Amino acid sequence: MKKSNLIIAIPLMTLLFGCIATDYNPFEEDEYVPIGLQTESIVRDLTIDEQDMFDNGVARFNDYINVFESTTQARSYHHSYFGIDAPSSTNETDYSGTSEQEGKTYDNDVYVMQTSDTERYMGDQVDYTNITESTHWTFLPSPTTIETRVSESVNDGEAEVTSFGVNAYEEANDYDVSFGFGVLSFVTAFLTIADFTGMNADDEVVAFYRSSTYSQMSLARNGYAMTTNNQVLEVKFRLYEPEDESDPLYLPVQSRFYTEVRITTGIYHQSEVMTYLKRPIIVAYDEGIISYSSQSDIGDYTGEIPEVPAP
Repeated sequence: MKKSNLIIAIPLMTLLFGCIATDYNPFEEDEYVPIGLQTESIVRDLTIDEQDMFDNGVARFNDYINVFESTTQARSYHHSYFGIDAPSSTNETDYSGTSEQEGKTYDNDVYVMQTSDTERYMGDQVDYTNITESTHWTFLPSPTTIETRVSESVNDGEAEVTSFGVNAYEEANDYDVSFGFGVLSFVTAFLTIADFTGMNADDEVVAFYRSSTYSQMSLARNGYAMTTNNQVLEVKFRLYEPEDESDPLYLPVQSRFYTEVRITTGIYHQSEVMTYLKRPIIVAYDEGIISYSSQSDIGDYTGEIPEVPAP
């Protein structure tokens, strides 16, 4: 696990991200303001005891996390910014998407996920919104089989119930993905790439990864523009003392990702001199914030799981 390098007060990535940028936003009613490229502040390294506690607790994440909530946002402004020069995959509409999820794993091995998705497409001749409400139930029809049923309604239409089918289930290999929200596999993979890890002012362990790459975006009419593609991924851990044992651990409580595409030049063709923008413009971004928690009193799931209609 990497530790924070506190000698570097301002990482190089901060300088790259510090340039002035404007956001080309055609969604006038959009009140969401992304956290963006900001990250948690690290004030010190972990002590040896804290590091040992952290390392020894990673494998136990799924023993305690049984609730999570997430909100994700996605915006694409390619159409309104580039017009007829927009990339072929985005040349008809701008896109705004919001997804809210809440999931719980109950004591009797029933995992319930409720999702609300709102998507808006807006172009020169198109302006419409889709709202999808869905509930997933993942459960064990028998100790060795697993099934997920989904009830979904679009734009207040009649809910349709479907099944992902009944598959073989083995607790030792399948519990993490099926009932543990994939937290263990996600966090362990993230810690291998984290640039900085340390303690914040609230004695929470924070780890984050930042990157910036330059690329060429192909546009219509044989044009292209240069872009920077920036990314932040961050996970926060808090000390947790389980009621059923005396061995505390640092449990993940929040993760956040943010990616963006910034246009840095004008539209360029082979025989033209490239011009750089004084104000790079964000034409697309995605951001998600997920919180995790442990509830000792969640109990058994007592609600009904809808039947799949006969064909």
